[in-house]
Parts: sequence; C-alpha cells; structure tokens
Amino acid sequence: MPQQIAYTDASLAVQDVYALAAVVNGVTVTTTARAHTTQQAELQAARLAVQHADPGPLHLYVDCLATAHVLTGLARSRSPLTEPAQQLLQLAAERGVALHVQWIPRGENAAHHPAHHTAGHMRTHRRARRVHLPPLPPQTPGLVVRLRHHPDGTSARGGGLRAVAHGPLAALRILIDLAGRAPPGVRVRVRGVPPYAAHLWTHPEHAPDDLLASLSAARCTLSLRGSRLHLMTP
Repeated sequence: MPQQIAYTDASLAVQDVYALAAVVNGVTVTTTARAHTTQQAELQAARLAVQHADPGPLHLYVDCLATAHVLTGLARSRSPLTEPAQQLLQLAAERGVALHVQWIPRGENAAHHPAHHTAGHMRTHRRARRVHLPPLPPQTPGLVVRLRHHPDGTSARGGGLRAVAHGPLAALRILIDLAGRAPPGVRVRVRGVPPYAAHLWTHPEHAPDDLLASLSAARCTLSLRGSRLHLMTP
C-alpha cells in the first residue's frame, strides 16, 4: 500500500479565528476554525489532513513541536492538548489511517504558505470578523488539589477543597468526596492519585460493591455540574 504524505499548518487570522491548511498528497485543503491557542489550531489542522486522507499509512509533517509531541506520546500527561490529540488518533483509527508524525522546520512545511496566505486574505477583507463559526466555550477554570498519604489514611487539600479518608481505598473515597464538593463548571486537577484509585475511578465496574453506588453517583454529579476530575498519578 503506497504511503501518503501530508503537511499541515495553522495561522492566526484575528482574535480566536485561525486559517487551517493541509496539503495531502499534493492537494491543498483550507478551512477556518476557532481555537484558544495556536497549538490547539495546529491539532485541528492535523485533523483536517486525517479527514482528507485515504485509509492506509499517512506520513504527517508538522512544524509545531507541541503537536508532534502530543501525537507521538512525548507530551506531559497533563497537557491540555492530550484530550483533542486522543480524539484525533481515534478518528485516524476509525478511518483506517496509520499516522506517522514528524516535526520539520517551518521553511520545509508545504502547508505554511497556504495557511499564512488564507489568514492574510481574511484580515485584508475583514472576513475573519464575519466568519460563521460558533463561539468558543470559555476555558474551564481549574483548581489543584494534592493528595497526601499518611499511615492512618489519606488527606486532600487545595483550591479551597479539603477531604480526609481512612482505611482501604482511602484515595478512592477522597475522589468521591471531592466530586461532591467541586464547584460547577470547574476542572479539578488531583495530584498524587495512586494508580489503583485512578483505575477504579475510570473503571467503576471494577470497584467494590460497597463503593459502587457512591462512585457512580459522584461521577453523575460531576457530569450534571459540568465539572470533572483530572487525575494525576505520581
């Protein structure tokens, strides 16, 4: 099966509107999108390449190191790009596209000129201010909570939240407690979560029967409030 080649880039037009360009097998595709950061826009440009690629191997060249790192597993686990990158990789898998991502200098990126040209054209003709795209949701504010493990239990403190639990699965009980205390529309980063507690939080079907109901209720409460826990293991 012949390997496909794609180049992608994003260029800011105005405010939060970016011009995206993907050159897939010599064919240039451009579009516009909103993003909070250039790195997020670069990921959307990479997604554009996946959408226009045929099933099979795709060698993707990008000039954004953050994009290259997050798509190759080199980014920090708490990177805000992790979730959209996982969605992109899932899309590639669903379409049968085998991604191989490589960083290149901007001067070698065939998508840089079309992205930059499109953004400049939008600014010149003020099209970016009239672009028909839904507004971005506000970035979710965040709190940071740290777990501390003691001989007689586990405690959590930070962001105005406090919790204490004792006995087996104390860390999981802390997460359940924090879920009930988290303010609406907030992402709570919980640091120092043991791997076993993180696993049970994301796979409640493996939790003990005596905690299953409260764990399910805690996850439901978070969802209804528009909040979430971001678990960070040591």
